Amino acid sequence: MRPPRVAWLLPLFALACGGADPEAPPALTSQAGAAGAPQAGAAGAPLAGAAGAPRAGAAGTAQAGAAGAAEAGAAGMAQAGAAGASTWLSVAPTDQTLPIAFTISIAGEGTSRIGDVALDANVGAVTVGGVSYQALAYEHQAWPEFGYELFQALAVGPDRLFSLWFYCKGDALDWVYFEGTDGTTMTDEPAQKGGSCAFSATPSSPHVKLPASSFAAPAPITGFEVKGAQLELPSGQKGTLSLGPVSHEVYVFDSVDCSTDCGSPGWWELHALLWDPKAARLCFTIFYLPVGQSQVWARYSIALPDLTDPIGDLTLTATWTKL
Repeated sequence: MRPPRVAWLLPLFALACGGADPEAPPALTSQAGAAGAPQAGAAGAPLAGAAGAPRAGAAGTAQAGAAGAAEAGAAGMAQAGAAGASTWLSVAPTDQTLPIAFTISIAGEGTSRIGDVALDANVGAVTVGGVSYQALAYEHQAWPEFGYELFQALAVGPDRLFSLWFYCKGDALDWVYFEGTDGTTMTDEPAQKGGSCAFSATPSSPHVKLPASSFAAPAPITGFEVKGAQLELPSGQKGTLSLGPVSHEVYVFDSVDCSTDCGSPGWWELHALLWDPKAARLCFTIFYLPVGQSQVWARYSIALPDLTDPIGDLTLTATWTKL
């Protein structure tokens, strides 16, 4: 049975609102974690907070279906194309150590698009749609209410990125959620029997090697408008986020509906890439739009090629509209 997606989202909401939800898992612990509870979340479903598996939650399930096959293929190219051939996102390879607050090794495979998963002490490879990608697991969150340990990972290919969330129950891999910059919307699938997870709370410093990556900016999705002094996200167009003296281009490539069934009062999630053209740095992040509030939270960020978190736990004053 598919694990409830709500758990991934509630922790973020409770943290962002400054309250504690008795049904939500505790704040994440991770390297990005520092960024803030949710941000660290990053990732993973839970950890990625909402963004992750669950967060994609609803999106996950349905999109997993149709989006699945096409998104990897034609969808990918189309989205990249429509995105605007004018903007090309190119980052150098990563070759450095990264302090992480935990150690996880995962082996197994999914039942559809996810092939071999081979992570040893946080690093390794994940196969998506028949192609193997170098990957890093950098976020963790315990979910004792349902007996899960959740892990978020970033997989990097020469022409696309994937965010993944692994659900481990005891020493077994149970579910995988994922989305990609190639047009893959949040998708979930059960793991095949026999997959394993070996988790330790012992900090690690893996040597991370990820390839250079270059692709057309994903086509910004429609349906939302965000306006604020630092953040502007027009519907279907490139947005901007100002962090100090640096202005980032923002490409929102996926959304998750948690407005009614993830918590109260609910929220929407916008998954995005931040691009700093001067530094040639590309960052995955999640924007949370809480229902009835003139705020936007930015969380769960990790950048390439330096693996930093330029966002942290950021609360922005802004108005937003669901079109």
